[in-house]
Amino acid sequence: MSKLNIITVILAACTLSACQLNTVHIVEEHGANMQLEPIFTQNFKNGSIARVDISDDGEHLLAGSSWEKMRYWSTQKLNTPIEASFDGELIALNFIGNDNCIFFANNHGTTCLLTNQFGKKIFEYHFPGSSGRSSASDDTDLIAYGGYIYLRGQDKLLPDTVAHASQSSLQIGQQNNVLTSGYWDRYVALRDAGGNMIVDWQLDDKVKFATMSEDSKYVIASTQNGNCYVWEPPNKKASHRCDIWWDYAYKIHINKTSTLFVLIRPKSITTYQLTPFRKLFTKDFNGYITSSALSKDNWLVIGLQTGDVQLWDVLHGELLAAVQSSKDSMTYVDDNQVANKPISSVAVNQAAKLLMTGSNGGTVALYRIKN
Repeated sequence: MSKLNIITVILAACTLSACQLNTVHIVEEHGANMQLEPIFTQNFKNGSIARVDISDDGEHLLAGSSWEKMRYWSTQKLNTPIEASFDGELIALNFIGNDNCIFFANNHGTTCLLTNQFGKKIFEYHFPGSSGRSSASDDTDLIAYGGYIYLRGQDKLLPDTVAHASQSSLQIGQQNNVLTSGYWDRYVALRDAGGNMIVDWQLDDKVKFATMSEDSKYVIASTQNGNCYVWEPPNKKASHRCDIWWDYAYKIHINKTSTLFVLIRPKSITTYQLTPFRKLFTKDFNGYITSSALSKDNWLVIGLQTGDVQLWDVLHGELLAAVQSSKDSMTYVDDNQVANKPISSVAVNQAAKLLMTGSNGGTVALYRIKN
């Protein structure tokens, strides 16, 4: 079984002037009323960025490449990142809890909780098999990996509950309810913290993505054929069905107050209000959307295949700010040019006015959101 190998080192200092983004410019499109001011950029030499995250207090940053390397920064010391190494492919890396602990998971079954700055390993657990999805509850008492649920307080592993969960979604809500969905078996299931079934749904096509609101009031799923369903557990019957599109939604965001949700399709975003249920707006894009994240207060950041980044108010359908990568957008690493696009991961902290991106070229960038 592969084990996490944490190696903490202080990297060579990088001055902010040397790290400034000089290959982007602000796009003043109609409706944009803010700016994304570049703060710094750094490049991972070993490949695409799989995850970026900003802590809730806005004082800490995380980024992990698809393989081998992850970094931590304090926003007060951006020129001295802390680096750690790991085995396998990265599938989860995020801050968790009020102490800004770090949750990590790889595709070899390893899950781990670390103190801030990769300082100390709090616990480590190895799941059987491999998966592409993992998450932890806010109190870290419950860890989900693929179709498995691990009850940390009881040191008990519940059996595989959903086939093909690695190809679809996995989420833990505030009440420690666990949502899993299977791709090939067209199945979505909601269980309590003990693994007991609350309700399940069988769909008419392969499940592309499923998610639930933090209060577990709503579950929303998208299928391969473009259908989208809204349920209110424990009801078996869908309370709403979205407009049928020719293309599926591969990501769904529900806001913190459970008042709206956003469907992310390959080349469009659509926002729906939940109560009363109605469509708010749709925006089509010329390029493919490669990453997205929704803030607590309805700011949606999207990264595009072109390397562009856009910030939207999805409640009102307004473009707030945008950065467009230049056509020859490149950065230099050891005198070698490295392509920055497309944007593979994004994070936004509305309270701290920070936006973070990671690219397939291995570049991490941080922006300040300015009025």
